[in-house]
Amino acid sequence: MPRPLQAARFYAILDTAYVPPDRWESVCRQLIDGGADLIQLRAKQASPEQRAALLERMRPVIAAAGAGAPHLIVNDDVDLAARTPDAGLHIGQDDTPPAEARRRLGPDRLIGLSTHSLDQARAAMALPPGTIDYFCVGPVFSTQTKPDYTP
Repeated sequence: MPRPLQAARFYAILDTAYVPPDRWESVCRQLIDGGADLIQLRAKQASPEQRAALLERMRPVIAAAGAGAPHLIVNDDVDLAARTPDAGLHIGQDDTPPAEARRRLGPDRLIGLSTHSLDQARAAMALPPGTIDYFCVGPVFSTQTKPDYTP
């Protein structure tokens, strides 16, 4: 069972833009060994089937961590998260709206939201309680994964 979100210190992103599929399990293990409390599957260019296959490769690695296992988070793909009972969801501003994601996943799944401006952060804080569990801000620094956003 993962630690409560409020106690989380390290949110890791396992991204196919940086980690080749043949290293997927070993990097996932390294993130867990390094103290990741949440690990997000991010595969922007992958098909839904490829994302599902990557997720299925992550699940046993995370389950093997036992009591200290991190939360498993799916990026952008509400359908995949809905089919995976142990997965949460992280959505962006242009993805499934937060209220719809909550309706589809139910009250007990983690849902996070990306924000890229003060107005978006304020809007995230104004959502009805229970709609999202957390929101992220950024990018803080320039990044190749978000080339259209100003830090």
